[in-house]
Amino acid sequence: MEKVLVLLICALALAGCATNVVSTWNDEDARILARELAADILAGDWLLDFAEQHSSYPTLMICELDNHSGQTIPLQDLGKELSRELLASGKLRMVVPRKPTAEGTDDPAGLDIPIDTSGADVLLLGSLEAIPDPKLLIFRLDLHLLDAQSKALLHRAVGLRQKPLLEKKKRTI
Repeated sequence: MEKVLVLLICALALAGCATNVVSTWNDEDARILARELAADILAGDWLLDFAEQHSSYPTLMICELDNHSGQTIPLQDLGKELSRELLASGKLRMVVPRKPTAEGTDDPAGLDIPIDTSGADVLLLGSLEAIPDPKLLIFRLDLHLLDAQSKALLHRAVGLRQKPLLEKKKRTI
């Protein structure tokens, strides 16, 4: 009888070591989506077409990404991950426009500078949305590459990131 009681107490103790935590967006989500979408962008026909027409690779400017997920998510980190992945390919050049502030220092800006003076050939615009689901946390990132002059759509890339809504986290005692 004592052995059964000891086993029951051990089982209850072990069950109490794990808790369910609501999933949220994290750095890993940004890295995974950036890697997938950069591969999609770099594999697109638009890149070869541009290189043939201009005899060079395009200069890309990542504009501020819109967050329509309803969650507080630092999309600047996602933009940095995208930049890193795209630059590593050697098939694009990147430009980050800056605008002077009242103090005389430079401050990163999205589209606050006229695009024609930014040096960008291609603009990357995007938005992040959360897709409602009772058991999963699903994020969809929709990216559009636009010609900087004509605003014509050159390429569209969509990435999904999903994970269980509740994650089991082990508690340390």
